[in-house]
Amino acid sequence: MVAERRKVGILEKYGQEEAHARFAFSPDARCAGCKRPFPSTRIILMFPLEEMQKRPEWTLFCFNHPEKAQALLVRLKHGIHVRARTVYACTTCSPAAEREAAKAPSWATVEINRGPKHLGRKVYGCAGETG
Repeated sequence: MVAERRKVGILEKYGQEEAHARFAFSPDARCAGCKRPFPSTRIILMFPLEEMQKRPEWTLFCFNHPEKAQALLVRLKHGIHVRARTVYACTTCSPAAEREAAKAPSWATVEINRGPKHLGRKVYGCAGETG
């Protein structure tokens, strides 16, 4: 008698949290604190383009690397922003990473993606409307 092979879905094999950690972010993403693979949280720090244009380093970077500068631009509800930093954290290091993200300048925008446990609750932090 031949046993039927049943296809096992990703969620059945791993569960929601582990499937998110394995497949939601880039394959080479590692926790910034302990360097473990499969982080559970992604924190993106973004600065308004108007603020970045005041800094000579950004102007020099745009002049030398226009394709890279274009790839860093993100359109949000309250204007165009520049992705400054992306940090990944595991469940253990996530609280410390979020505390560090809270120390960003008041004019910066911080996006925190914590996974399916917090589905629909993507966190954006911004001190106020820009522009």
